[in-house]
Amino acid sequence: MGKPTITVIDETIREGMQYQGLMFSDEQRAVILDFQQALGVDVCQAGYPAAHELEARAVAALAGRAYQKDYSIRICALGRAMAQDADRMLATGARELHLHVHVRSAHQLAPALARVAPVFDRVRKNAPGTQLGLVMLDMGKSTPQALGTALAFCESSAIPFLSLPDTSGMMAPNRIWKDIKSLKNLAASTALSIHCHNDMGMAAANAVMGILGGGTVLEASA
Repeated sequence: MGKPTITVIDETIREGMQYQGLMFSDEQRAVILDFQQALGVDVCQAGYPAAHELEARAVAALAGRAYQKDYSIRICALGRAMAQDADRMLATGARELHLHVHVRSAHQLAPALARVAPVFDRVRKNAPGTQLGLVMLDMGKSTPQALGTALAFCESSAIPFLSLPDTSGMMAPNRIWKDIKSLKNLAASTALSIHCHNDMGMAAANAVMGILGGGTVLEASA
């Protein structure tokens, strides 16, 4: 058996725009996208269109640039797992959508996933071929049962990957490895995506251990 292929999602543009006082210009976004393409990055998570009309326009501009230049990198948008967010994301021309839910327990998650399932169906109907991912916020504060429920939803709904952000930045490398390893043993077709924050200075170590535990998608930013 060969080594697994690691898919890289670069979130520099979206994450950078969350820094206080920072506002990328259209030209800067284009330069970052061109650099990501040159590096061989698989996916550019370009923004959060539902946040503001200017954000939606910026994502649309990057999607248009990638199309015009025949780039291999895919332009992705992030948003809530709600119909209105999904529609705004699709309107940008992005054809990879990452839709997030924010719950901590399996008890809360099961009904939440029942509500968002029609959103995924809506995207498939309105934009066939769109790549889809579920983002589970957040891994560090979720029970193992909740993570398993999220994975089971992805498996049964044919959602290609499950993103597991440590949004609070509270996890340690050994726990990242253990949780990802446990989920990997349950995953048949769903890729596990590693997304680590650096609040405690552990993001790099956590990312490495997440991949060693069985993650095959790495989310990162400069």
